[in-house]
Amino acid sequence: MRYLNYPSRNANHYFVVPNRIHSYKLSPAAYVICLYLCRSNPVGCKKLEEDLKLSPDKVRKSVSELQSHRLVAEKEGQIYLNGLLLPDAGMKNCFSLPKEIFHLDLPVGAIAVYGFLLMCENRDTYQCYPSYQTIGAGVGMSKSTVRKYVECLIDRQLIYTEP
Repeated sequence: MRYLNYPSRNANHYFVVPNRIHSYKLSPAAYVICLYLCRSNPVGCKKLEEDLKLSPDKVRKSVSELQSHRLVAEKEGQIYLNGLLLPDAGMKNCFSLPKEIFHLDLPVGAIAVYGFLLMCENRDTYQCYPSYQTIGAGVGMSKSTVRKYVECLIDRQLIYTEP
């Protein structure tokens, strides 16, 4: 069992992400860049490198991956979400992420796992029960890598688990 630990449920502290983001089977870095763009659209590559602690090469590769899915466009050094993932106020089938998630010095993999858990959560109980294998399939990681990032999230007190 995985329980999500929310500091607050104040809507001003969260941003909306469409569930369909998972249908693209993105790499963890590309997935997290998409999450970041749902929060701050547009953004420059340097900002992505700084806030997500990614190398310039990793940002370039991830942006290319997102462009191949037609999820982002690049203009004058800024990366923009295309209409496919732009959240709107009336959108259904979405989940919320805390705005501060990108400022907690979490590895990109931990943010990806956290986002997947939030997508899976029961909105009434704030609990979810995906296996490590299910999470891995959802975020493009092995079971052992997911386990490592779940431990990171537990250490940071963002989630807790029960047997």
